[in-house]
Amino acid sequence: MTKLFALLFSVIEMDDAVGQILEALSISGLKENTLVYFTSDHGAHIDIGEKGGSNQPYKGGKGIDPSEGGIRVPAIMKWPGKITAESTIDEPISMLDFRATIEDLVSQKYQPASDGKSFLHTILDKEESLQEEASPQQSKVLRHYCGTNLHALRIKYQSYIYKVYRRYPKVNKDGHCGRGMLCGCFGHDIDEFKDLHIYNLTQDPTENVLLTNENKT
Repeated sequence: MTKLFALLFSVIEMDDAVGQILEALSISGLKENTLVYFTSDHGAHIDIGEKGGSNQPYKGGKGIDPSEGGIRVPAIMKWPGKITAESTIDEPISMLDFRATIEDLVSQKYQPASDGKSFLHTILDKEESLQEEASPQQSKVLRHYCGTNLHALRIKYQSYIYKVYRRYPKVNKDGHCGRGMLCGCFGHDIDEFKDLHIYNLTQDPTENVLLTNENKT
């Protein structure tokens, strides 16, 4: 019961804080010309046990990048007159896309260039963007970094979505780092695969079936 009340209190406190921001935008006259983006930077922190939450059915959690359970989070956007109320978008976006989207909004590009792609055309349901058009292959790839190291790719190919790992944090049999904190990003804290580890997320969202040359779909 104590855990339940603590959770409810956290939600109420967060809701109040967001409400204050929205109220400030309204009072300042910026409400109609502001894109509000609400999201989380990671999934549940399963390494600290039950109180850390759950990311089922997805593998991994906070700090166990780049598993889906650690990086797959919901997002809520509000932009009066631009984004249709109560609409939903199934296309995933990355935190790396924020800068590119802001550049799109202000019609400016800055150096050095980032790996992100503007999602402005996605949320506005438009085909055109001020960003240069990406190739079909690039537009379907999300890159997952741990620190400065590229650990994995999430690739949409035809009707399937694949997760491709080059590196992965060392975890125990339960899938945890076992340290009660974030997993390491390099050196002795990771396994670097000689052959890429590939999973079909469409058919295997829990990432239990490693694809090989014999069983690729």
